[in-house]
Amino acid sequence: MTATVAEEQIALRRVTLTLGTHRVLRDVSVTAMRGETTVILGASGSGKTTILRLILGLYRADSGAILIGGRDITGLTERELMPVRLEMAMVFQGAALFDSLTVGENVGYRLWEQRTVSDHEIESRVRRSLTYVGLEDTIGKMPAELSGGMRKRVGIARALASGAQTILYDEPTAGLDPINTCMTARLIKGLKSQGLTQIVVTHDLDTAHAVADRIVVVDRGRVIFEGSPEDLKASPLPAIQTFLDPSLLAAKGVFPRPELGEWGETP
Repeated sequence: MTATVAEEQIALRRVTLTLGTHRVLRDVSVTAMRGETTVILGASGSGKTTILRLILGLYRADSGAILIGGRDITGLTERELMPVRLEMAMVFQGAALFDSLTVGENVGYRLWEQRTVSDHEIESRVRRSLTYVGLEDTIGKMPAELSGGMRKRVGIARALASGAQTILYDEPTAGLDPINTCMTARLIKGLKSQGLTQIVVTHDLDTAHAVADRIVVVDRGRVIFEGSPEDLKASPLPAIQTFLDPSLLAAKGVFPRPELGEWGETP
């Protein structure tokens, strides 16, 4: 059945972005459906994180449309963007916790700043969110006392406590050991049952397959694939096959040429 516009929570439509003299995104279209988890896959520098910044209104597209809940945000002022951003929460690659605040204060920070609910409700949300990520005993600790994996989970708890219905993740498993990677993926997957819309930017295939309803692959600023995890595995596209199995590059005698921003053959 074809999805209706009403089911689209976030949609980029033919978006192009240039930063300085570099064309970062070229005619990119991505759709995140309400209540689903969309994974954006790609190598470093492919433009994945740039898509999140566009969704948050931190970058302005050269052309195309960016729709949040059906509303095009491309022409909005900073003041007009504020309520749009409040509908979303971001889980940063480095967790981005305030070192001078306790874990509990970090998780509830956005709510205390907004003052839209009572202190009692904030404290309740903080505890529920920390319990969900298995860190209820850390509420009074400082971020420096936590491991990297624990800090990532606090970042997820903060996003959950905010009450936002859309959560954006930038490389949520980067730098984690296999156990913490698996735990983080399970947390993200579990949030789908709460009806949240999630966009996960990653280069990790295992995480992508563990959490995704839909996968988008970005290569050098272009979308080269969009579909289910099963469709990704079955894709005959050479670029997809190479991304899934990088050893194919060595077999072809092809190695990265960073100075050109593309793949080049060995001399």
